[in-house]
Amino acid sequence: MKCARCITIYFRYLTIRAEEFALTDHTQILRSDAQFKKAQRAEDGRKAMAEYQAERAAVLAKTERLRAARLAREAELETAAQTAPPKRVAAAAIKAAAGTTKAPAKKAAAKNKAPTKKAVAKRAAKTPTLVS
Repeated sequence: MKCARCITIYFRYLTIRAEEFALTDHTQILRSDAQFKKAQRAEDGRKAMAEYQAERAAVLAKTERLRAARLAREAELETAAQTAPPKRVAAAAIKAAAGTTKAPAKKAAAKNKAPTKKAVAKRAAKTPTLVS
């Protein structure tokens, strides 16, 4: 039989070895978990980038389609303006250009109009009266 001291040392050795194995198992678990998370993030990144690129391509296609429609519409309006007969000018526009419209005469008549009773009463209320 071995002495007590040797047995104690042997048990310490066994417990240290058991802790090393447990630590090794634990670190392996942590490493594998970290690798899994890293792979998961990389996959999420690839999916996000593919989604972003698809959305960008859709926006560019829509922009091109709308630009082509706008340019076609502008070209159509330009050709229609060049081939259209001249528009008839309204009589009121001709009179306004000549200066013979009735609007200034109406304004002058409004200035020469006699004041109303209400306006006279207001003016009388504002002016002070002299009492002797």
